[in-house]
Amino acid sequence: MKEVIRDDGRRARYNDALRAGVVVALPFAAVVGLFGVSFGVLAASTPQLGAAAAIVMSAATFGGSAQFAALSVLAMGGGSIAATLAAVLLNLRYLAIGASIAGSMRGGWLRRLVAGQLVVDESWALAARPGGRFEMPILLGAGALLWAAWVAGTAIGGVGGRALGDPAAFGLD
Repeated sequence: MKEVIRDDGRRARYNDALRAGVVVALPFAAVVGLFGVSFGVLAASTPQLGAAAAIVMSAATFGGSAQFAALSVLAMGGGSIAATLAAVLLNLRYLAIGASIAGSMRGGWLRRLVAGQLVVDESWALAARPGGRFEMPILLGAGALLWAAWVAGTAIGGVGGRALGDPAAFGLD
């Protein structure tokens, strides 16, 4: 990518890479959004969780497989400790993913914390470069789009899922 300095001094290359991250993640976002709808429908029909908690969980956790695992444990009558343990075990892979990307992250602890929230399997893979490097603007653009798709999907499923009735009737159980 050609680097151009704009009048305001920002690097156009960074912004172009952010946009490229969004564009390259579009196909993934469509699927992530649909899975989010499924999660929202199931969560809305689970008395232990509900739609509002599922939306907050999706915004704060952004870990689809772990969220489905926790939801499954709760739906089967398990307690919150078992649900949390299932989610933690599924997300242990993020220790290795985080270690692999740590050298590419810049900024203070708050910036790194926010950027770390956007590291999911898809954004990590899209940002990977030869030699163990990662292009952070690609990761951030892709991660932000995927996060928005997941949260929006959860909200749509959680709110609209009640109108569908029993999720098992649609094969979503």
